[in-house]
Amino acid sequence: MLELVNPQSHNSENDPVIILGEDNYSYAGLILQNLKRAGIKNKIIHFSNGEKILNFLFRKGTQPHRQEGVPYIAILNVRLPDIDGIEILRKIKGDNILKSIPAFMMSSKDDAGMIELCTVMGCSQFMVFPKDYDRLKESIAQLGYHLIEEVIPAQKNKSSRQAM
Repeated sequence: MLELVNPQSHNSENDPVIILGEDNYSYAGLILQNLKRAGIKNKIIHFSNGEKILNFLFRKGTQPHRQEGVPYIAILNVRLPDIDGIEILRKIKGDNILKSIPAFMMSSKDDAGMIELCTVMGCSQFMVFPKDYDRLKESIAQLGYHLIEEVIPAQKNKSSRQAM
């Protein structure tokens, strides 16, 4: 399912759009709520499976597609139905156009091999979500602050330079 989560946000042409890949709607809601609490005002598009993310990014199928010239940021659960987050990361980083998309991977499992694989493949950050609810909210808020302070400005600058 494709859901436009922040439809009232007014992204300018070079404001990054956040792609959230999470199949658990409770987690997705928690992530969205805490990103907003952290101050994220960007448009967020939620996908519940990997195939729809790839169709969006690679402009396949009948659903809405990625827009030319708009910067994106991906936040992906490692374990998604149909096509997992690791395969999505592999395809993003293997594509000449999409490889500049910052990709943040998340999992509830602390698997050193998976973390290393994602890091080698080019993920920007791997987050292991704590089981404790308050620590989980704080982890998501920290991601939001990082996006606001570093990632979103860098993507906006990159988009502005490409438009010139």
